Formats: sequence, structure tokens, C-alpha cells
Amino acid sequence: MESQTMGSLRASGIASVLGIAILSIMASLLGQETDSSRRGQSLPPALTEPSTPARTNLPKTSGNLRTFQGTGSCSAIACHGGVGRQNCGDQPSSEIWRSEYTVWMTDDPHSRSFSILYDDLATKIATNLAQGGPVVPAYQDLRCLSCHTLPRSEPEFEVTSQLNPDGVGCESCHGPASDWISQHTTSNWRTLDSRTKQRDYQFWDTKNLLQRTQICSGCHVGNRNDSNLADRDMNHDMIAAGHPRLAFEMASYSDLHANHWCEKPARWSENIRTPAPSASERSAWLWATGRLATASAALELSAARAESQAAPWPEFSETNCYSCHQELTPELAALKKPGQRLGRPAWGTWYFSGIEPLVRPNPMEQGGLVELFGNYGKLMQSPVANRPKMALESRQIGQKLRDLADQRNQTGLSPNEIKQILDQQIHNSTDPAPKAWDEEAQRFLTLSSLARYHGKQWMSPQVLRELDMLKIRLQATTATKVR
Repeated sequence: MESQTMGSLRASGIASVLGIAILSIMASLLGQETDSSRRGQSLPPALTEPSTPARTNLPKTSGNLRTFQGTGSCSAIACHGGVGRQNCGDQPSSEIWRSEYTVWMTDDPHSRSFSILYDDLATKIATNLAQGGPVVPAYQDLRCLSCHTLPRSEPEFEVTSQLNPDGVGCESCHGPASDWISQHTTSNWRTLDSRTKQRDYQFWDTKNLLQRTQICSGCHVGNRNDSNLADRDMNHDMIAAGHPRLAFEMASYSDLHANHWCEKPARWSENIRTPAPSASERSAWLWATGRLATASAALELSAARAESQAAPWPEFSETNCYSCHQELTPELAALKKPGQRLGRPAWGTWYFSGIEPLVRPNPMEQGGLVELFGNYGKLMQSPVANRPKMALESRQIGQKLRDLADQRNQTGLSPNEIKQILDQQIHNSTDPAPKAWDEEAQRFLTLSSLARYHGKQWMSPQVLRELDMLKIRLQATTATKVR
């Protein structure tokens, strides 16, 4: 736990970065996106000489060597390196753009995820992590490379370091290409269903919203439990060193993403639906599936941390930053919630705030899961929580959430459910009790995602006023509560 305390003097920078990141999401959701959220800087000259990861930071994992081909294998003009975009409006569009690589390279920040490891902030983080010892540059440290480049195993990192400058490239989302790169150009490929492509060729089904969220969560939430991949774990030590806290929400991140594909709602799940969901349902559908799937991923990560003998416990990155990093003023008494003790970090406030309507949409359904959450949260806030017990309970609850995420991926949200959730969120604004920053931010994102359902059908003046009020409160909290 001692290493986790090094962040107390850096709270201001962390909170500022977090505030800027969330406010950028808010701007996008309100139609105020700027070019800077879509474009980055060009690659520095140093990237012409990729460096092999430092062996001292490589975990002992297993994996098949040279299963990845790199983004260059997709970049030919005749394949995915052409120019232009498809019209993803009401008119049918081509399944293959033939410009996917070009759009990804120019507009998608994932293409620059490795280059930023040469930036001043990355250098500062690496220096802070060294704590006076030898500094491992971020572009060589597997703790950074495991998410800022193509996720892969230790042997693959050693023999494919030339792929690092690709950043988070095609195979990060579509799977290792050695088995499918030739097959997917044949006429027979289109006759195969998504399950067969994934089972026989490791071509991952990114059209399925649940699987897409799980792929994204590997880095944007974290994953320590895949024996074939290096650990991806943004813990409190790295946040204290200066890395922005992870605050992932699938629907809003997707809105910020520069798509290089057109959505196919009928293929969001393999289940046959009558009728198939319309494109305008995407935001609400992805919000519901995404919230449940990322909460499940967070619990799985927590379980893996609890099982690790090397990981700190408790892991403060799972708690609310504002529980500790705020001014010591009398206002703290007002922020105290029933059953909460001052000075004890509040656990799970980002991934589990506002998730109750999805966990228990009907008082007669999943009735015990809300209570199970409450009891689990109390145990997690104990400084002497039993690791094996918490790992077991994390996985049990995580499995329940995965099952619910799968159900939502098949059924989405009905108009009646959306209206009920919106009404509940608006009603919560009349509560005079102070709210935590995470809770208010999730409420903003929930209102934004659901109110745009069916072409902004429910983006009423009342919802817009609530969004404006929440934005002001979140900005003010970020500016004044953290020093």
C-alpha cells in the first residue's frame, strides 16, 4: 500500500486530465465536438527505429509466435487503403469501404497510441514510476505497450517489435490475421457466419455489440486474466505517476470514435429479431449493453488483482478519486452518504453508479443482485478485505452481469424502459443531497445516450436543461474540489 500513496501530491494534474477527458465527451454528446478530439500529432522521427520492450517488465506468458501481420497488410489501395468514406445514412452502403485503413490512420486516435509514448507526459510518467531508480522509457515498458500497441504475449512482443509503431491497429480489434488474411478475400468468406469465422479463423465479431465492448474493455478497463496476453492493468501507482484515470463508458466513447465502418443493427447479435433494430436505436442499445459488460470486466479485473500476490491491496484505482483527493473543509460532512465513513474510499463509483435500472428493471426480477452489490461494496471498502473471498464474489457477480449484458445485447431497451430510466434520472435532480462526481458524470452520459433514442425523440427542453446543469456542476466540481 505504500506505493499507492505517491499520488497525493499529483492529484491536481490527474483530476485536470480526467476532467478534460470527460468534458470532451460531453461536448461531443451535445454536438460541440472539435477537430482536436479526432486528430493528433504526426509520428516523431524516433519511431523509425522501434525498440524492443524491456525484458524486466515482461510477464511470463505463452502464445503462438508471428500470428499477427500488422496494419501494413491491410493498407493496399486495392484492399483497405483507398480514399473517401461511405455514406452511412438511410441509403444502403457497401459492406467494404476499401478505405478503412486510410480513415483509421488519419482520424482514429488508436493509430497514434504508440507515438504518444514519446511525449513529455509519457517521459514524466516513466520517470515517476522509476522512483529514483533506472528509468524504463514508456516506449519500451510492457506496462505501457500492452495497451498502447497491439495486445499480445511476451514471445510475440519480443519477435514483433516492428509492429509497435502501428499503435492499436487492425488486429487489435479483428484478431490475429495469419489465419484469415487470405481467406477473407475469397468469395466463400461471405458465406460463413460470424461464429464460424471466429472459431475457425480467429476473426473476431466486432459487429456484435457485446463482443465489441469486451474487446474495448480489455484495455479501457483492464484485463489481468488472459494467459496468452500481457497484463493490461492501469493501477493506482500508474495514475499516481501521472497517467489519466480510466473512466470508460462504451456509448460515449463510441460517439467520439471516427468510424471506418457502417453499423449493421441486424448483426448486433446473432439472435433473430422481428423487427431488426433501427440505426437510431444504437445509442440506447450500446449504453445498456456497454454498462453491463464494462461493469463485468471491472469485476473480473478486481478478482485477478485479488488473486495476485504482487498486486497492491486494496487497489485504489477502483475507488472514487474524490474520496481522498479533495479539500479538508467542513463541506466533507455534507458529502457524507448514509452508511459511509469519512476517510474511507468509496469503491466502484464509476462502473456501478446508476446501473440499478439495468440490474433490476423490474422489482420482481434479479431482486437479489442489487443487495448483493451493496454487501459486496461494503466488503470492498474494508481495508482488510479477504482476497480469496473477494475474488470469488467478484467473479460470481461478474458472471451475472455478463449474462444480463448478453440479454441486453439480444433485446436492447424498449421505449417504455428508456422513458422510465429518463424519468428516474430527471427526478434524481430534485434531490438536494450533494452527489459524487462519478455519479453525476454517469447521469450526464445516461441522459445523453437515452434521450437521443429514435432521432432525439426524448431530447426534451427538460432533458436539455438537466444536461446543461450537470455540465456546469461537473466543471465547477473539477475546478474547485481538487487541489
